[in-house]
Amino acid sequence: MLRLCLKIWTKNTSFSIDPEIQKSIEKLNYAGRINASKGDYLHVNNVNFAGAKSNLFTTETIVTKSTKENGTTKREVKVEYRNPYPASNCNLLQERVLCLNAPLRNWVRIYVPKGSKLVAFDGSSMKVQTYEDLDKTVFEGFLIVNPMGLAKINVTYTLPASVDSSTLMIQKQSGVEGQKYEVSLEGSTVFKGVMEKDTLFK
Repeated sequence: MLRLCLKIWTKNTSFSIDPEIQKSIEKLNYAGRINASKGDYLHVNNVNFAGAKSNLFTTETIVTKSTKENGTTKREVKVEYRNPYPASNCNLLQERVLCLNAPLRNWVRIYVPKGSKLVAFDGSSMKVQTYEDLDKTVFEGFLIVNPMGLAKINVTYTLPASVDSSTLMIQKQSGVEGQKYEVSLEGSTVFKGVMEKDTLFK
């Protein structure tokens, strides 16, 4: 039931019932719509299932590289979550302070080209799920990032032969700032730094 509700919420990209306002939201690329792509595609989506605002304290670094062997392209995606700050005092019955920094319970989904095959998903504390959504294949996991802590996932998959692996569209999560990326295509580093917008690499 939870996944069904979240799936409906994910597909509902409209923020306004006013068509003109919605058009403006779409033009600014703030609607959270999963884009179509003929080549390789990557979108890392995180959802905080905790009551606190641990996202404010957590940094995210994404390293992705592709290799080609015997005509098959394999892509690896490593995501590192780091929270270097001490936990808040979350005993609200005794302390009248905001509980902002607490364990981050993170539901993560990796959107990739439809038809991709999962090779490995390391770092998830729950059973990994694979399914299709929004014309993409999705690899879903869950992890906890504690204050003063570090957590990682490492996802490896192969692309379908029909996908042009010489291009890669990375779609950043709407509203997320400061995501650091290191992107390599078949052995060549094409980007390293903070990604501010959706970017097509060749």
